[in-house]
Amino acid sequence: MKEDTEVKETWISLTEDEFLAGFMAAFVTVDKMAILADGLDTAVLTVTSTMPEVNIYNDETADLVAIISIDPETNTGTLPITATDHGSIRLRAGLPLKSKVNQVEVFFSAI
Repeated sequence: MKEDTEVKETWISLTEDEFLAGFMAAFVTVDKMAILADGLDTAVLTVTSTMPEVNIYNDETADLVAIISIDPETNTGTLPITATDHGSIRLRAGLPLKSKVNQVEVFFSAI
């Protein structure tokens, strides 16, 4: 004999920040996508999150690059980026996401 079972679905609504926090991720932007590889030119990575701090990783190697403290009044934190050799780096705030809203890439050009 088959028993009747009732399945109840529960849906919750999340803000984008709550969704990202579930992946320990955050929105990231950068003020310059390309800088000179002279050790002086600087790009600034800005992280927006309600978490107290956000881990920044090299997306290609998964190495931890920095831990950014988030200002609770502005919900932002920053990381300056400089380079002394040409190339690029893709940085990620938190775990990888398919949407890539938590990634930026900065290119370093030779002088």
